[in-house]
Amino acid sequence: MQKRREIISWTDLTRLVDHLIPQFDKSYSCILAVNQAAIIPASLVAEAMGVRHIFLISVHFPLDMQLNPGDPLSIEWPVFSQFPLAEQLHRHELLLLSEHWHSGREVLASQARLEREGFSADCAALHFDPSENRLEGSVPRFYAARTVAEIIYPWQASTGFYPKMVGHLK
Repeated sequence: MQKRREIISWTDLTRLVDHLIPQFDKSYSCILAVNQAAIIPASLVAEAMGVRHIFLISVHFPLDMQLNPGDPLSIEWPVFSQFPLAEQLHRHELLLLSEHWHSGREVLASQARLEREGFSADCAALHFDPSENRLEGSVPRFYAARTVAEIIYPWQASTGFYPKMVGHLK
């Protein structure tokens, strides 16, 4: 069954950020965007909170790209093509941010790597989809909205980044 698609406007996006930030119970001094799609939300959150340090973590699981929805997750180590140096993270309160928490696997892999390197980070997402969460008990600490829809963010719809939807938008 195909998921309902929801196109998020720039106004919707700022409302999600406005809903997410008041949930934080401490001040963060560094935001770690998990994968490229989280760069814009991380920038919006950082601007609203006055956070001056933003880094990108790029992580993927190559075998998972070959799976169909609902297939069991592969058992493999994550591949990090980008990760900040430990020296860049010292003396910071860290927030891992994802635009859409699907299985949560990329965020949790990033959090585990941070922990192995002696750091602690809270996890946040704009959207949390419990229907795709295949790692029992894994939920972002903070999220702006709960959904089972396929979310199309404004930068995806307007740039053609999401080619399946562009034809429907014209």
